Amino acid sequence: MATHGKNVTITNSATTNYPNPTQQSPFFPVDPHGSDLAVPATMNSCRDGYLVEGIGYDFIPDVLDRTLIDTWRKSNDKDSFLTMRRAIRYEGLLCGGSCGGAISVALEEAKRLKKGQTCVVVLPDSVRNYMTKALSDDWMRDNDFFDNDIIKEVSGVSLRQRQQLLNQHTCPNTNSNTYSTNTNTNTTTYTGPVRDLVGQQVRQGHHHGRSPHHSLHR
Repeated sequence: MATHGKNVTITNSATTNYPNPTQQSPFFPVDPHGSDLAVPATMNSCRDGYLVEGIGYDFIPDVLDRTLIDTWRKSNDKDSFLTMRRAIRYEGLLCGGSCGGAISVALEEAKRLKKGQTCVVVLPDSVRNYMTKALSDDWMRDNDFFDNDIIKEVSGVSLRQRQQLLNQHTCPNTNSNTYSTNTNTNTTTYTGPVRDLVGQQVRQGHHHGRSPHHSLHR
């Protein structure tokens, strides 16, 4: 079982010759909802975009021979990213979202294994490129990826909403908002209604993450 980027992993794995051709292992590529690679085409009915990077296409690459595939499986963003975070926390596997997708599908397929069977999952990527995305609790919450285990849901103003508020230097029909930046400490002090609104949310206990470049002061 594996996800696909340039499809080299899928093609090479599917064409591997085993000592006994009658005992070849079935191969299950994982394709995200929103991609068009899976067969039959009815599996690709979801036209929503997806946030998992490096896998899925809206065209069929020349290097992909889909006749070699046993059965396609579909993954979704939420399970992919949450499984990625679980793999990091509980298994020490520094993998990315596409690997999380492969693991999440493999966990479901493993329930169908018979005695003596083994499920192998190929994890070809790393977490290096996702430091400000799926490794961020705020990013996960902002995209509604929480399970109240690895990522806990917190009510109140989200990081994205706070940033939108703080980026507004003036508010219609209110006093002006101003800010000043201390380049030595890399912090920004906000004054005005925006500061008051965000500060109120923080005081009420709704703050669910840290913004490393901002500090709020009364």
